[in-house]
Amino acid sequence: MILMLGFKGSGKTLMLAALYQCFKLGGEPGITLIPDNASERKLSEITKNIRDTGNPYLPESTPAGETTEWRFGVRVDWENARHLAFELAYLDYDGGHAENLGVVNPEEAPNEQFLQALRDASIVMGVLDGSKVLKLMTDGYSAPLVTEIEFILRCLVLTEQKSIHLVISKWDLLVDHRSGHHYTTKQVEATLESYSPQLRGFLRNPRFKSLRIIPMAALGTGFVHPDPDDPDGKTMIKNSGAQWKPEYAEIPFFCAIPDIIKGDVELLTAHADGNRGRKAARSRLSAVSWVTIAAAGIAGITIATTTHGITATVAFVNIIARIRDALKDGTREGLRDGTREGNSEQYGPDAALAHVLRACYENMDHYERLNL
Repeated sequence: MILMLGFKGSGKTLMLAALYQCFKLGGEPGITLIPDNASERKLSEITKNIRDTGNPYLPESTPAGETTEWRFGVRVDWENARHLAFELAYLDYDGGHAENLGVVNPEEAPNEQFLQALRDASIVMGVLDGSKVLKLMTDGYSAPLVTEIEFILRCLVLTEQKSIHLVISKWDLLVDHRSGHHYTTKQVEATLESYSPQLRGFLRNPRFKSLRIIPMAALGTGFVHPDPDDPDGKTMIKNSGAQWKPEYAEIPFFCAIPDIIKGDVELLTAHADGNRGRKAARSRLSAVSWVTIAAAGIAGITIATTTHGITATVAFVNIIARIRDALKDGTREGLRDGTREGNSEQYGPDAALAHVLRACYENMDHYERLNL
């Protein structure tokens, strides 16, 4: 489960609509997101209205007190073969839940269900409003905006997950108007660090050494422009005849599974020498995602508990390399490229998961090389 954490208007619902738009037809990777019927109808309506530039509609903030759980079946299609690889859930809480965690709205008690979701999520995705980040980049220091960003980071610190994504939404707006060039994530990071020593400390926290800062333009470049009559720059107006082309909306999906596996392996490695007894080992192993166990199985690795703790048939630190090697050479039966010929008897759950994992690692490597 991936929990999206951000204030009202940061663009969380729009990001999910863009994700659906990217994967609703499968495309070249042959990976299709299949929501349940109710979510399918809702997302189809949202995406239809977004792309219609004659319709001013853009998704509004999630209503106060409302939680939307988007469940997707991740299906792999190849010629006459298809199989469900796994299910993935995104939780979209209204921004008030984040505000009620502390100083932003101290009179409201945090929602216990929300706090439990924070504890249970495989990945927590903090969403920073790109329009507010732009104000810091262009207008200079603003105590209220820096405080808001620090508060989101504080929420992330309070979670138990190692896998954290920090998404900067509305990336299409982050243009240096003096040069006409897009800011890079490194420039944004440097500016925010100069305004907040606390942010600098967050980024250097050993627990978040694998933190990802991900840019996302859910509406794409040139689809909307800020309403000149809105001094806060929050209201967007569609450009007549423009095409909706989300940019980088797929990055969080492609990075999610590798980051879950990485976090799990780090957990196993950290406790490799400290396990004492089957009960403690089972408790720790229960915190490991099933997808990590399945991915290890694809590489011929067995992770199990014994009377002495958690064991694996290879050193924990070598698990990811072994998984990636298995995905590259497809040495196990059912994972070879020959399955792409459409033999549905061979193309089972392992091959479907391997196909998604291969696409995830390839795209993750590509985006890391881009150095956005």
